[in-house]
Amino acid sequence: MKHLALIIVVLICFLPVQSFSQSLDSILQLVVDNNPELKALHLEYDAELMRKDQVSQLPNPTLGVGVPIFRPETRLGPQVLMISASQMFPWFGTNKAKEDVVISMSKSRFEKIELSRLQLFNKVQVAYFELALLDKEIAINDSMIKQFDALSSITLSQIEGGKSSAANLFRIQIKADELNQEIQKLIVKKERSQAVINGITGRPWETEIKARRTFNIPALDIELSSIENSIRENYPMIVQLNSEIELAEKRQALNQKMGMPTVSIGLDYSVVTKRTDNNPQYNGRDIFVPKVMVSLPIYRKKYNAKNTEEKVRMDALEYRKTDLTSQIMTKIIAAKTLYTQASLDNELSNKQIETIRITYAIMLSEYSVDGRNFDDLLEIENLRLKYRLKLARSIYAAQKAKATIEMFTNTSIK
Repeated sequence: MKHLALIIVVLICFLPVQSFSQSLDSILQLVVDNNPELKALHLEYDAELMRKDQVSQLPNPTLGVGVPIFRPETRLGPQVLMISASQMFPWFGTNKAKEDVVISMSKSRFEKIELSRLQLFNKVQVAYFELALLDKEIAINDSMIKQFDALSSITLSQIEGGKSSAANLFRIQIKADELNQEIQKLIVKKERSQAVINGITGRPWETEIKARRTFNIPALDIELSSIENSIRENYPMIVQLNSEIELAEKRQALNQKMGMPTVSIGLDYSVVTKRTDNNPQYNGRDIFVPKVMVSLPIYRKKYNAKNTEEKVRMDALEYRKTDLTSQIMTKIIAAKTLYTQASLDNELSNKQIETIRITYAIMLSEYSVDGRNFDDLLEIENLRLKYRLKLARSIYAAQKAKATIEMFTNTSIK
């Protein structure tokens, strides 16, 4: 017998079952490790940073070679070949200003990664809490079926004693069948929540997830004033707007540098052959002509317009920050309201369940003796089911509300 048990255990270990009983934190880590959207955003961010080295280089030098068709004559001989080279140098600090613009642009893209991470975390959290709720509802319905089975046994005894009707037994069976049907619906609903989590974490769609259930309202202690400050400092969309304001400032600085003169240093070299008709001093000496050129940006209208454009852009971004903060605070207050309502429902449900338990015990005792109060027994069982489900759903609602607040504050509220 011991050998048979061992064989069964070994076979079970090698069955190709994909079932995960995982904590929420471990699943969120899978989001960070496997989610394709986050991977794409990270690569785009890395690509953006590569532009820093592209804009910080000097312009390419120019090199020219010319061979005159009709050789120009000089006192020292005819020119047979002309070579020119030049290098342009932007104003001091221009390349650094270009680097600063690229870095500010990459900061804005990085905040897109953070925003996507928070939103994906929230979707996974809600789906995970929903899985836990569905499992709890299945367990509640299953336990209620057992309650009705026990009531059926008592009713059979009452029918045999002539104290109850067979119709009561059928009424119990109808209710039990309804609960079995509800369990099947809840099992189907779990597929959607599992698909959400598996899709975000990059796992096979059919992977089963067993959520670790919590049966208490999560703690939530927040102050709206501190929450608003946290949003202004931490929420990625606000930080992104700050980065865009910084980018506008960097563009203004770059525009100022671009409005300064550009210097180009070069050299012209001409190959001269010796004269044959005469032999002057330095006969055939080549020509070297160092040169300096300056580009003077005397037309200032476009630079002034660019500065005005960036100033207007910064003002608009400030208004966007104020509006976005207001919208987020409205959503947080709504989530806090839902949390409070869920807490009240939880408290009431716990009280009602205890009262129903005592009432049911008294009524069941009376029914077992003389068959009285069958309709009341069914009604009280319906109330028990109602408040047990309400209790489970209040916990889910509170968890969902807290997850919403955490998403907007970019913090984990304990």
